Amino acid sequence: MAPGRTTEQAAETRALLVRAGRELFGTIGFTMAKASDIAERAGVTRGALLHHFGDKEGLFAAVLEEVESESAKRVFAAAVTGSNPLERLRRGFDAFLLECVKADITQIMLIDGPSVLGWQAWHEIDSRYGYRPVLDTVQAAVAADLVESDDPDSLAHLLLGALAEAGTVIAHSDDPEATRARMSNSLNRLIDGLRPGPRQTSG
Repeated sequence: MAPGRTTEQAAETRALLVRAGRELFGTIGFTMAKASDIAERAGVTRGALLHHFGDKEGLFAAVLEEVESESAKRVFAAAVTGSNPLERLRRGFDAFLLECVKADITQIMLIDGPSVLGWQAWHEIDSRYGYRPVLDTVQAAVAADLVESDDPDSLAHLLLGALAEAGTVIAHSDDPEATRARMSNSLNRLIDGLRPGPRQTSG
């Protein structure tokens, strides 16, 4: 068999396993999803799962990366429609909260992510897709005099932390949509509070 075809088949097998894992992780959760059931759904052997990902946790990490990446693209697409950096921040936050009412994304990204991978590993993945866009937007808002801050880096971390906490609250809520609306209102107030206050004049 040609090396190129072998590589292609390996990629196809990985894609099938990620898709099957995503379907089960997103519906019944990591704990209930058995490696053998994922392999069967993907149409491959359990050995293939172990070969490509090491174990079920390795597959979950790949699924989480895919979910985070796709979610980040949707959030970015919403954010860039804002007329200024502060409005982009607001629209991006609202778009992320909308992601958090999707049951499969919530289960993988916010419920199982921290518990399966551990907080540090989950936080590193989450920050990879969220921190840079938030920092860039905060810096742009400061440059446009829409936000008053001499430490955009710390502010970006704090805003991202508030956003992640809002998502976690939504994920564990009995009424995700109502909770999303409340969290959106609170985050919008937080963003409004970043605007510079009236300039003090001496005299």
